[in-house]
Amino acid sequence: MVLRLFQDRHGVGAPKRASVEVDASGLPMSHSNGQPVLKKRKPSTKEPDLSKLAARVIAKCNVSQSAKSKWSNNKFKEHASDVVGLCSTIIKKEAFEKGFVEDKHVIALNICRAVLETLSNQHDNVTGWGRNSWELSIVAEDVVKVVKAVRGSLSPGEIEQHKYWMESLSRKCNDYGVDEFCNVSAAFDDASP
Repeated sequence: MVLRLFQDRHGVGAPKRASVEVDASGLPMSHSNGQPVLKKRKPSTKEPDLSKLAARVIAKCNVSQSAKSKWSNNKFKEHASDVVGLCSTIIKKEAFEKGFVEDKHVIALNICRAVLETLSNQHDNVTGWGRNSWELSIVAEDVVKVVKAVRGSLSPGEIEQHKYWMESLSRKCNDYGVDEFCNVSAAFDDASP
């Protein structure tokens, strides 16, 4: 590593090359402006570790007292929005971008459950509930899309289990005047298999 830094600083050693696409003749392809066409990475389709996703949400919910003592009034008000934003990011990245929703794979709903059930269990540690209805509505829309996609792959028992945690989250959100999750569990009834 040190050698590479030294070579880079002094202009010696092999030049760095970006990963570029090549045409049939083996020459690098380029845009009309002369810049090389960089290869795009294929998104990972590996199933995530649900306990690690839950741990990320727990870490965002449980802030140490020493850190909270440095928070401004706005930071206290925005804590719930930050936590729900993290949940939304995790669901989009792990369920939608990896193609589990498009493939109607049940792991997409399990991702939602791991993240949102953890949020429900940690709701007492989060400040600023009631100021994040916009973020919750986005998460609720995403969960409805997931439910509609995987509904046909679930047994009646699994449907009841998922309805239970969704209704539990809805009750906790309603305590703070946030009603975005009221109709999420109804998506199981409305969804066509």
